[in-house]
Amino acid sequence: MVASRRLYDHGAAVLATPALNELVPATTAHAHPYDLDRLGVATGDVVRVVTSRGNFDLAVTTDPSVVRGTVEFALNTRAPGGLDVVAASVIDAGSAVTELRLESK
Repeated sequence: MVASRRLYDHGAAVLATPALNELVPATTAHAHPYDLDRLGVATGDVVRVVTSRGNFDLAVTTDPSVVRGTVEFALNTRAPGGLDVVAASVIDAGSAVTELRLESK
């Protein structure tokens, strides 16, 4: 799992500035097309993101720039529909790597 940052997210400064709120894009899980094909899902489909610390549902986006076997999504953003994506809640900060599994719904 690669958790990235976006210029505009749901941090305190952006939330306190109504004009910036609309600049926060909805997030999706980005994965290599090969991995999504193996799951039988395509861009826009919703999958369950599962780690040893928790899980949440998130739409996926096919992204050939993501290395096979890796999933990337933004920290501190919202999924389509307004659900908070709290990546920090599923990241094991005591480990160098957080193992993540995508499950088709």
